[in-house]
Amino acid sequence: MPDTHSLTGRVLATRSPVHIPDVLADPEYRWASQPVAGYHAMVGVPIFVETDLIGVLAVTRPVPEPFTDDETRLVTAFANQPAIAIANAAIVHTSPCCSVTGQILISQRVVAAVEEAVDAEPVGELKGFGRPVAADAVRAPGSS
Repeated sequence: MPDTHSLTGRVLATRSPVHIPDVLADPEYRWASQPVAGYHAMVGVPIFVETDLIGVLAVTRPVPEPFTDDETRLVTAFANQPAIAIANAAIVHTSPCCSVTGQILISQRVVAAVEEAVDAEPVGELKGFGRPVAADAVRAPGSS
């Protein structure tokens, strides 16, 4: 059973989004680095590839202000993007008909889709969200 004293542990245990409006007011939450990191509110969502839970996307706020349902849905939408990219990468790498050029093209399309989602109007309206850097991590070498 995952440790439920952390946001990640709770997401792993429930396999669903978890919201902690203020970690300092949550009697079960324990993470020694929280005072250094300086966050209060957290939301975490699972990242699934098919039915496999492969990770957790966590977003924090420096103030004890709850995340709205719309913000949680937005974080969930962002969590779906790497899952889609990973699933597509698995298809590409197991397919004998895909060339390196085809793999780079697919990677560029995934990056474009993530960047388009990040640049969507609602993101600018949300307090406490920064531009994700995950899109840079999936760029093909030499691409711009």
